[in-house]
Amino acid sequence: AEILQIAKEFFALPQPVKDAISIRKHGGVRGYQRLAVNHTDGKGDWQEAIDLYSESSAAEPPFVGKNPLNIADLPQLKPIVDRYMATAAKLGEQMMNGFALALGQEEDFFNKYYFKDAFWQSRLVGYPPLQTAAGHKNIGLSCGAHSDYGCLTILLTDDTKEALQVHHWETGEWINANPI
Repeated sequence: AEILQIAKEFFALPQPVKDAISIRKHGGVRGYQRLAVNHTDGKGDWQEAIDLYSESSAAEPPFVGKNPLNIADLPQLKPIVDRYMATAAKLGEQMMNGFALALGQEEDFFNKYYFKDAFWQSRLVGYPPLQTAAGHKNIGLSCGAHSDYGCLTILLTDDTKEALQVHHWETGEWINANPI
C-alpha cells in the first residue's frame, strides 16, 4: 500500500527534516515524535511516529487544527495520507453499518453518532529493529502493552510476523496477531 511506502520514506528522512513537523511545534498532539518519546510502564517505546487527527469542526481543544504534513523533501506525504484517511473513514463507516445490522438495528444506526463530521485519530509509526536500541537507557519494547481507545480500531500492518500480539482476557496469554 502506498501509505506504508510513504511512511517508510518519511522515517528514512534526516532527523532535522522530521523534526520540522515536531509534535512540540503543533500543540503537543499533532506531528512527529522522535524515538522513545512515548513511554509505556516508565520505559521508552522504540518507535517514532506522526500523530494525526481529523480536521473536523467537531474537534475540541487541544485537538483543533491542521495536520503538519507539508514537507518540501516529501511533497507526496500529505496527498497520500489524506487519500488513505478518507479510505479508512469509509471502511470504518461500512464496518459500523455491518455491526448495526448484526445487532438487529437499521444499517445507518451508528451514522448519527460517528460519521457526521467524524473525529478520528491515527498514527504513522516506524519501528526500527530493537537491536538498534542497544546503548540507550530505559528502553522497553517497540510499543508496550496498551488499549486502543475509541469505537473502532483499523490497523494496517506490514508483513512482519510476530510483531503484534493481543491479550486473551480470560487466559492472560499473549497471542501473535500475524498479518493475513
